[in-house]
Amino acid sequence: MDKTTIGIDVGTNNLAVSVFYNTDLKYYKILENKKKLSAGEKLLNIEKFLKEIFEKEKPDAICVEGTFWNPREARGYSYVSMAIGIITMTAWEVLHIEPVKLQPSSVKKIITGNGRAKKEEVADKIKEKFNITDNLADHITDAIAIGFSYVLKQSEVV
Repeated sequence: MDKTTIGIDVGTNNLAVSVFYNTDLKYYKILENKKKLSAGEKLLNIEKFLKEIFEKEKPDAICVEGTFWNPREARGYSYVSMAIGIITMTAWEVLHIEPVKLQPSSVKKIITGNGRAKKEEVADKIKEKFNITDNLADHITDAIAIGFSYVLKQSEVV
């Protein structure tokens, strides 16, 4: 059965999306919010950006990277949590599905075989797998890795 999966690297300044049709990477896209915008404006931009993609692609699954608490980055954690709330709300509003969360170590293990791999190692594997020669923003390679990890996990289940 054909499936469309969306992987999302969550952030309020930069939010990246990857779209998979079965195991094929269809495309990737990034929303770059201006830093001077208020948190509310950024969240509205995220909602609009995602709504357009969700309505167009009608994914069967949406996956995001799970968050972890770091007291030294409490403010960033707060903003990421708000963005995840917007993603969850928009996914439910448009598709009546809830995003699946994958932990960073799980994504790294699925993509590289090492749960403690560095970002560069994950990016290299993604670029190699999908024959990408361009330099990609970290957010984009993360979104691709998240989406592809979910796709691979699901193919193991079947």
